[in-house]
Amino acid sequence: MRKILVALILLSNIVFAQVVPDYAKEARWASFVEDGLMDGDVVWLINGDREFLTILTESESDSSKVAIVMHGLGVHPDWTGVIQPLRLSLTEQGYHTLSIQLPVLANGVDGKEYDALNGDSD
Repeated sequence: MRKILVALILLSNIVFAQVVPDYAKEARWASFVEDGLMDGDVVWLINGDREFLTILTESESDSSKVAIVMHGLGVHPDWTGVIQPLRLSLTEQGYHTLSIQLPVLANGVDGKEYDALNGDSD
């Protein structure tokens, strides 16, 4: 009986486990990005009851083209390895860019855990 009870408790933990974005990490990223942003303007958008950071960078030419830029897992919308150069080069090509902060998880979380956050990115 004891083994069954332990198994049920373990199963209930798995069933009710929920992947929750690391909002504190997002806030740290936002502060870091805002303090160091050289190109573009920070624009806060609202999704339900949460605000999230975006970076709007206008085209260098008169244009109606827009590109939405989304970062990879665990990084931010001005990531210098890929996102920042991409959004800046797009503005040189006549695109306005909006780089958005996607939900992030705590450091060390397996990349597969991000699948559960897809609903938070709507």
